[in-house]
Amino acid sequence: MTDEHVGAREDDPPSEEELAHATALARALERETLREMHVDALLPALEARHLLNLAKASEPSEARLAELYRELEVLLPRTSEVSAKAAASTIERDGWRGIRKWLLVATSVGLAAASGLWLGSQDAATPRTLAELPAPTLAILEAQQVAMQQPNAANPADANANGQSLTAAMRPYRAEFLTRLATEYGP
Repeated sequence: MTDEHVGAREDDPPSEEELAHATALARALERETLREMHVDALLPALEARHLLNLAKASEPSEARLAELYRELEVLLPRTSEVSAKAAASTIERDGWRGIRKWLLVATSVGLAAASGLWLGSQDAATPRTLAELPAPTLAILEAQQVAMQQPNAANPADANANGQSLTAAMRPYRAEFLTRLATEYGP
């Protein structure tokens, strides 16, 4: 093996001929794509041109960087330590004002929503008290007790009689119950 390389490598800077060829290609593509308005076709040529320009241009020296920083410092406005502290306290004060404002807004919205829900639940059409059920009579309670006892499987007539006695005891109770509902909830 030998340490010599044959042909151009990627790390080698482009030759003058390559630079001229890339420039001509970029110009030709730019004219053609601008005429046809196909910008996507222009991007590879422009990228190649940019890479070739980067290979040609060197990084700025320390002296040039220092000169650029000095120019920037001249262009920027001067600030004193007192004005910087005043600006920081103003930002801090304005920040607390903003937080207090949003807390006030959030609390107001919450109170408005709670009031609306409370007022919405207080419908004028619904009565404030519920109708009271009439007290069951002793005849109803006895009929329920008899109906709940185990019916005699051998004698279905007894089970039918127990159901009829409960139905008969419930008729006046139902009538009174429906009358109360009609007076309490009726129009």
